[in-house]
Amino acid sequence: MALINCEECGKEISDKASICPHCGAPVEHEIIAKKQEELKHQKELESQKQEDELIRQKKYKEELKRQETPLANSASIAIGWLFGIIFVIAAFGTLISGNILAGFFYLVASSFLLPSIRKIVYAKTNITIQPNYRIALVLFAVVLAGIAISSAESARVEEAKQKFELEQAAREVAQKEKEQKEFKDNKEKILQGINDQIKSKAFKDALPTCNTYMKLGDKDLTPLCTTVKTEITKIEQKEQAERVKKEAAEAAKAKAKAEAELKKSMGEKAWKFHNKHPSWSTDECKGVAKHQYWIGMTTEMMVASLGRPNTAKPSNYGSGRQWQYCYTDGWFQCFYDSNDDGIIDSYN
Repeated sequence: MALINCEECGKEISDKASICPHCGAPVEHEIIAKKQEELKHQKELESQKQEDELIRQKKYKEELKRQETPLANSASIAIGWLFGIIFVIAAFGTLISGNILAGFFYLVASSFLLPSIRKIVYAKTNITIQPNYRIALVLFAVVLAGIAISSAESARVEEAKQKFELEQAAREVAQKEKEQKEFKDNKEKILQGINDQIKSKAFKDALPTCNTYMKLGDKDLTPLCTTVKTEITKIEQKEQAERVKKEAAEAAKAKAKAEAELKKSMGEKAWKFHNKHPSWSTDECKGVAKHQYWIGMTTEMMVASLGRPNTAKPSNYGSGRQWQYCYTDGWFQCFYDSNDDGIIDSYN
């Protein structure tokens, strides 16, 4: 048997009683049971809340203890203060320059680094962020701040570019209006001046005036300026042709002088070989002119230097095919082309 409280008088009675023996009120067992259940649930919630609070206080104390351990965390705290202050300064700088988004991200980054701010966050929210995650969040916030700064700078450059283009267009319009007014006020004088310069063939003197006013499209000015530019083109083409002719004459003169000097140094006979065989070197032409022979000379040089050989036949001596050229008229000398490439490789 268990005891319950009467709904009317509040005194304890048996849970089996149907009427309260103290006040005579009927006992509503269902209502009493429900209230008992609610009271039990409330006590459980209060117990859970107290347990959570104890856990939170324990974590908070552990975090404070960890942060206040001088040997283990002094360097970390110093770095946190250093970069936290740097990011705070950066935040104020960007906020002053008008970049609110970048300033916000810098402040977020500093909040993860400054120990005093972290203590407040831990005390209020019971949130503990591990150092590795905290560093990652700081880097992420800094990257976002950099993106915000880059975007703002791009927007500023584009705005400055558009402003410059508008100002440039305005200046061009103002300049055109000024030129139109000047031409209108001095049209007869300008036309007469260009006419006089055309008659005196001073076309280049008229060109600056044409460049200034021709774009206005005046029907009287356009034909005159077209004549000026056409004549200047003719003059430039003539000057270019004379320049090319002069350069060609100077090149020919220099070539003739060089050939004369080379002819003098080589001798008349070697010079003839040089003209007939431009691919031969100077020394080869001189050697052929003196009837010399050497290993490495071509068979054509051999014939030019010594005349045609008395015999010329292939020889199978050794490996592969080789040619044998022999002179037997008054002296005996044989030359050998060992690989049939037209170059003398040996002689005896």
